[in-house]
Amino acid sequence: MPWSDFANADVDDIVEKLTTDEAILLTAGVGFWHTHEIARLGIPAVKVSDGPNGIRGNHFFMSTPAKCLPSATALGATWDTELIEEVGLKLLAGEAKLRAAPVILAPTCNIQRNPLGGRAFESFSEDPLLSGLIAAAYVNYKGIQKAALELQSSISLQ
Repeated sequence: MPWSDFANADVDDIVEKLTTDEAILLTAGVGFWHTHEIARLGIPAVKVSDGPNGIRGNHFFMSTPAKCLPSATALGATWDTELIEEVGLKLLAGEAKLRAAPVILAPTCNIQRNPLGGRAFESFSEDPLLSGLIAAAYVNYKGIQKAALELQSSISLQ
């Protein structure tokens, strides 16, 4: 079953039918960018893509060029939730669609506690309120999720 049809599946029924080994497979990926398929239950493999500074694509090296966003810390520093919604709706969702990746592995909703952590650039802020507001704007129904719902509607109508 294509991932777009899985939205109408009876998830409780599918989870009940999963074997322990199948459930474990769903916690890991196949390579870097796909989940496991459980064909017996109609669970499709789903392509995912990295997304802290844009939607990467299929490869670490020599992949399709991606639009690069300012770091999450720079986006958080704007305090502008409407801008972040626009980033999700007008840029990230389209990039994910271009790469056929219905799941974006972002945003990082961690709180920066120490700049020596190495990946602080993927987090929005040290402030928990600001981090929450910006993260919500990134994925909410006016941002990435709105574009995903519009795409889902167009697929269902075809």
